[in-house]
Amino acid sequence: MARQGSASPPQTPEEWDGVFTQLKRGYIETIHGLPAFRLVLSPNPTGSLAAIDKMKAFFDGLKDDAFDFLLNHFSVTEEETVHCIIFRKPTAGAVTKGLDTSGKGNSVFELAAHLYPLTTGVCHSSEKGLQNLVHETLSHKSLTLSTLAAEIMTQRGIPSLPPKIFDTARLVVKEGETGDTPRFEDRIDVHDYSAFELVHPAYARQVVLLAGEILKRLDKHEERVRCLDVGTGLGLPLLMLLELCPQLQVTAIEPSPTSFAYLVQNFAGRPEVNPVQMDFLAHRPTEGQPLIVSVGASHHLDTFRFFQHAWSNLADDGFLMVADEFVSPFATPRERAYRLVQHHIGYLVPTLVPVPGEVLDVAEATERILVENLSTQIPLIAFEVSCGLGDAATLRCRRLMEDIAHLNLPETVSYPLLAFSRFHLLELEALLAGLDYEVERKTYPEHFVALGEAAGFSLVEHKRVYGTAGHREWDAGTHVFVFAKGGS
Repeated sequence: MARQGSASPPQTPEEWDGVFTQLKRGYIETIHGLPAFRLVLSPNPTGSLAAIDKMKAFFDGLKDDAFDFLLNHFSVTEEETVHCIIFRKPTAGAVTKGLDTSGKGNSVFELAAHLYPLTTGVCHSSEKGLQNLVHETLSHKSLTLSTLAAEIMTQRGIPSLPPKIFDTARLVVKEGETGDTPRFEDRIDVHDYSAFELVHPAYARQVVLLAGEILKRLDKHEERVRCLDVGTGLGLPLLMLLELCPQLQVTAIEPSPTSFAYLVQNFAGRPEVNPVQMDFLAHRPTEGQPLIVSVGASHHLDTFRFFQHAWSNLADDGFLMVADEFVSPFATPRERAYRLVQHHIGYLVPTLVPVPGEVLDVAEATERILVENLSTQIPLIAFEVSCGLGDAATLRCRRLMEDIAHLNLPETVSYPLLAFSRFHLLELEALLAGLDYEVERKTYPEHFVALGEAAGFSLVEHKRVYGTAGHREWDAGTHVFVFAKGGS
């Protein structure tokens, strides 16, 4: 359970010393096990900004170049009350175990595997050379490497974006092309959703882990390996996967007309990819496939049918590999809603980067409103989640979306750093879709495996790539699973 302190608005240096003592205790307790700590300064309409500046300076003073700072901290004002909130940064455990770093001669994979450990742990002084390499890699032509480098730098307190986040062209899907039942992709700006998801934690590293599992099992003598990609979307994860495993010959299955239009554009002139617009359950290949992959799509499908159809589409010695998001266990609809909020907030807090005043000065008015609302409400939602106050957190999410849903945001962001806010907005939209059971069928990892085994699969590998709640291997977050049709 999270802990909370409170204090009257400090006026003297001695009173501020008392506040700092509470903050230091909160810092120590959070590092050593509390999920969060909050210090509340009672209403002080004239001193809120000064209080926030003092608390920021306090945390800046705790940082040391020789040690990693394993906390996220926020100071926000709501109704003239200042909230200073401390969270532990998410961890995912030793997920690099078993990662094949040879890359089978693929220089992109070898560099990705070399950088991968920086995404999962603290930064030691001996890694300074690697940090320089990360900075250089940010401008790499590889989508995988630049996205991986941007995440590492953002984790280290230097908010960064992969350059290609603004490269994809915008298509217009004609009215009537979305089908009788609108999908989630058809109700949002799918271009923005896909592009801004590049700042989603673990977006590239899940593909690196997936590629590592594929490379361990590919026949190195085959020039081409047939593969089905289920729920390809616009295809950004597939672009990364082909950088890491260029020998794949992919049939990309995507049912949404909106997403499919972008998919065709993104792979124009790429003979190794055959985009097919249809429901995966209707796909009938002429022969068994050696490999089926799915990145971020299984929670949009009827998962048990997905497993059964994948089993019937695979060759006898084939593999099904899934990278996706999973929540903590739940037993009731109310608990499921709480777990969804907990899970999504686990991606939002680490990417809630500070936006300097000079950036807001050049931003559109609606963008400033968006940033202000998100920077205030996301830490408060996260603290309520850490206290187990699921209903309060859910209500705050809904009110937040009501406040920002009407904003007429510009088509492109006024400043690159504002891409993080667009990602937060789209992630909240996805969260509310899941809360209302419109699209998402997120489950928890153990149940996902049980469904796979019930369909005839054997689990041969499982890794948690990124944690959104808890520290255990099977807790919520981004996971990669490898299933075999014919055993291990």
